[in-house]
Amino acid sequence: MASTSNNPPPPPLPPVNNAVPTNHANPVEPVIKGHRLHYLLTNPQIPPRYASLVDHNARNISSEFLLWEQQDELLLLSLQSTFSGKVLPRLVGRKSS
Repeated sequence: MASTSNNPPPPPLPPVNNAVPTNHANPVEPVIKGHRLHYLLTNPQIPPRYASLVDHNARNISSEFLLWEQQDELLLLSLQSTFSGKVLPRLVGRKSS
């Protein structure tokens, strides 16, 4: 004879949620800190594209601007990677973070 158990059935499993739990750190934060991009979020100072009128006329972009642009693009890419499918299309085509 089969034995019967008086234990209640286990509770149902919670629904599957693909969202990132709110109690976890932002996954992009290590990238921002690792590449030292935090200052772009807290105190953004965009250097001038050209150091002088002569550089402007010759289209010689300043090295400070090129460095800022490179870091800003990395930050923008990192931020875009965390957005949902509904938000991301609104950000495509942005020129800076």
